[in-house]
Amino acid sequence: MKIFNTICAAVVMTVGASVAANAATFKIDFDGASGDGGVVVNEQGKKSYEVGGYIMEPVNIQGGLCADGKCTIETTQTIEPTLYREDQENFDLFSFYFLNTGNGAIGDEQDGNPTNFVTLDLYDTFDGTIVHSFFFGNLQTFADVEDFGLDIVWFDGEGSDPGSVAECFDTIICKNYGYVISLNELGLDIGKAVWSAAGDANARLDDLVVSEIPLPAAGWLLLGGLGGLAAMRRRHS
Repeated sequence: MKIFNTICAAVVMTVGASVAANAATFKIDFDGASGDGGVVVNEQGKKSYEVGGYIMEPVNIQGGLCADGKCTIETTQTIEPTLYREDQENFDLFSFYFLNTGNGAIGDEQDGNPTNFVTLDLYDTFDGTIVHSFFFGNLQTFADVEDFGLDIVWFDGEGSDPGSVAECFDTIICKNYGYVISLNELGLDIGKAVWSAAGDANARLDDLVVSEIPLPAAGWLLLGGLGGLAAMRRRHS
């Protein structure tokens, strides 16, 4: 009976944890076994990063100028890295790390269009339409980012250039300085997020903070084991 009660308690704790996970967050750090536990999958030359029920594809995983460890790089040679849930259900994207090594700036123009920036498009569903679009680039002001309804802070960590230009810490986005972009309510309940580079943009993307996908299957496995134990008890009684 003591073992039976212990398993019952474990079931309750597991189911409770699954419910709590609905409000939890998960950080995709692209560090694999030493970090979030994700894996790089290479199918027909197209690499994706899969972890925690999420897929980011295509990816170009490299080290250097990341928030820490490794990150994925978005350049004009990498076609629109896209983040989505494996089951294609909606999710929340709370924030991400961003660093641009490109030489241009938001103010530069080519054929009337600004060059050297990275665009982030948020879709209402996986197969739906764009509901929000933002861009980030060198010399763009924090005020411009905040006008989108977002928050931006300088990232004081491994990836950022340890320079001393005061404006780069609290006023403008500078080359080789890392920043954390918080999407606030605009990143809630989206189907996918798509980053794309323009001009000479060469951005590092790291530490994507998303809503954790609960794993209720673990609870059902325990319930199945509980039923099996009960059947064994009946056979032996």
